[in-house]
Amino acid sequence: NLVMVGCDKPSQQQQLQKIFDDAAQEIVKEQQVIDAAFKGVDQLQGTAPQTIYANQAKIEQAWDTFLKETPTPVVTFKSGGKTYTIPLKFDADGNFDKGVMMVGKNNLTSKQKAEIYKQLGLEHAAQNHSVLKTNRDLAVRTLTNNSPQSSKYLNDQVFIMSCEMAKQKCFVNGVFDLKTLLKNGILKPSGDNYLYVLPMPEKYGTVYVNLKHSKLGKIPKWVQQGTKPFPKDAGLKDIVEVPMTEMLVVFDKTGKIVTAYGRAF
Repeated sequence: NLVMVGCDKPSQQQQLQKIFDDAAQEIVKEQQVIDAAFKGVDQLQGTAPQTIYANQAKIEQAWDTFLKETPTPVVTFKSGGKTYTIPLKFDADGNFDKGVMMVGKNNLTSKQKAEIYKQLGLEHAAQNHSVLKTNRDLAVRTLTNNSPQSSKYLNDQVFIMSCEMAKQKCFVNGVFDLKTLLKNGILKPSGDNYLYVLPMPEKYGTVYVNLKHSKLGKIPKWVQQGTKPFPKDAGLKDIVEVPMTEMLVVFDKTGKIVTAYGRAF
């Protein structure tokens, strides 16, 4: 209970106590909504890849709720001799460099945006899989990349908040316990790194696949139903667009994000 300094009448104390109690209850309710949004996406882990297309409604609802209800990370940037520390804000298109993150009358510069990616540990991932890349960039990348697939996220919000989801799951009270994460199947080893994988709605990203890539192998039948050719381009005739099914965040053994991307299969 509050100690009401300067409140002589019991009625005044009761009124202020009610205000305090109502505010506390509101905070609890807000946290419950946030926790439920996190749980909705978390429960998707382990979904069989071949069932993801058939469960789009469930997956979309879970992710849409998560993006709506989850607080965004706080970022710091400098402009005009001043330092700003504010929660990241996304516009109607899901990006943060125009309008909503204005400094005075100016949008963030590409340098300021790059610095924010860096603060969030997503510098490398942003260079290859964020909205900074065009669809043609992705298609061309499959011609020289070690992987036959190349992807980008729909917007900054999907890109950044999916990585925040991975951080929230893999860090408990600020601790990245690799042994426990592996034991519980939350992370899977991949070379020297570790993968966090979740189903993702088709609408949240684009994947291009090089059908002539030496490491492609056979495309699963459940994926082939969604393929479509890249717009006419003589140099990209073997590239097809495939619906995204999963997002991956790659951690090193210390919990640092190495990269983040989507895949079709």
